[in-house]
Amino acid sequence: MAENNDKIHLMLWKNELGILGRSNYALVSHGLEILRSYRTVDEELAVYPMLSCLALGFEQSCKAVLSLIDKDVSGHWPDVSELKRYGHSLSNLKDRTLEAIHERMSIKKHYMWLDYIYELVSSDISIKPFIDILSDFGSGGRYYSLDLLAGSIHGTDRQGAWPSWENTVENFIQTDPVLKKAFEDIIKSNKLEFEELNLSAHTEIAFRLQRFYDLLIEAGIHDLLGDDGLIWYSYAQGQDKGLSKRMDLYKRQAEKNLPERFHI
Repeated sequence: MAENNDKIHLMLWKNELGILGRSNYALVSHGLEILRSYRTVDEELAVYPMLSCLALGFEQSCKAVLSLIDKDVSGHWPDVSELKRYGHSLSNLKDRTLEAIHERMSIKKHYMWLDYIYELVSSDISIKPFIDILSDFGSGGRYYSLDLLAGSIHGTDRQGAWPSWENTVENFIQTDPVLKKAFEDIIKSNKLEFEELNLSAHTEIAFRLQRFYDLLIEAGIHDLLGDDGLIWYSYAQGQDKGLSKRMDLYKRQAEKNLPERFHI
C-alpha cells in the first residue's frame, strides 16, 4: 500500500511539474507576443498584461530552473521557506540562474552551441534595464492598486511603468546601430514613421528576451537540470514552432564564431 501511495504521489508531482512548465511557456510566450505587437506609446492600459505575463513568467521559470538544479544536487525539491528565499527580484533571479547554469555547464557534457547562447545572454547588457523594470513590477508594481487602496504604496504602478519602459526603449534605439540609423533616417526625411520604428525596437527586445528563455529550455534539453528537468522543458517549450529554427540559427552562429569548440 505504501509503495502504491509513493507511486501515486510521484505521478502527481511529475504531473504538477508539467503544469508548471506549461504555465511558464504560456506566460512568457503571451507576454512576448504582446510586446512584439506594440507600435505606439499610446497603449498605456495594454502594458499591464505584458508586464504581468513577462514578470511572472520569467520569475517562475528562473525559480523552476534553480529548483530543478537544487533537486538534482540535493535529492529534494526546495521547501516553501527555501523558495521564499529566492525572492521576487527578477534581476537577482536572472543573475543567480545564469550563475547556476554556468556552473552546471562546467561539469556536464553539452553541445557548444549552448556556450554560445549563454555568452549571448550573459553579455547582453541591453536587456538589463528591461529586466529591472520587470523586476520592479513583479516585486510590487503588480500589487500597486491593491496596496494603494489599502493605504500603502509599493513598487511602480502600471501608469508609471509604461513611460519607464518607453524611455528605456528610446535609449535602446540609440544604442542599437540598425535602429539608430533608422531613427536618423526618419528625422532626415521628416516622415512620421515612429510607430514602425517602435515596432522594430519592440521586436528586437522581444527576440533578446526570447533568447534568455531559450537558454533555460536548452539547459533542460542538455540535461543540466537533471531527469526532472527533461519533464519540465518538454512542457516549458510549449508548441513553439520557431524554437527549432532559432536553435538552427544558434548552431550556425556557434559554428562560425566558436569553430574550435563546436563539439560535445
